[in-house]
Amino acid sequence: MAIHTTESELSVAIIGAGIGGAAAAVALQHQGIHAEIYEQATALREVGAAVGIQPPSVRLFQQWGIADRFMQEATRVHWIEMLQAADGKSLRKQAIPARSDDPSENWSDII
Repeated sequence: MAIHTTESELSVAIIGAGIGGAAAAVALQHQGIHAEIYEQATALREVGAAVGIQPPSVRLFQQWGIADRFMQEATRVHWIEMLQAADGKSLRKQAIPARSDDPSENWSDII
């Protein structure tokens, strides 16, 4: 993270618009610090591995005002399955555990 200061304001440049970059920007903005995010990708798309976001994080995305855009690209799942690369044989299938006191929150939004 690069920090540039002037006499009148603190401004931060965040390189990377992933979950960490987005969280850093929101945290800084909540402290009254201007943050700009720079990302090399021109569009949100699959990059070879899924990222699972569970209900507590989705609620944070709603508070931050970024949930609608995220949900346009995400798919809700209740389990994950690992497959063997060579033949596609199922190695393991596992239910997504709830991450809160609400047992109905046993899902993840995958992007």
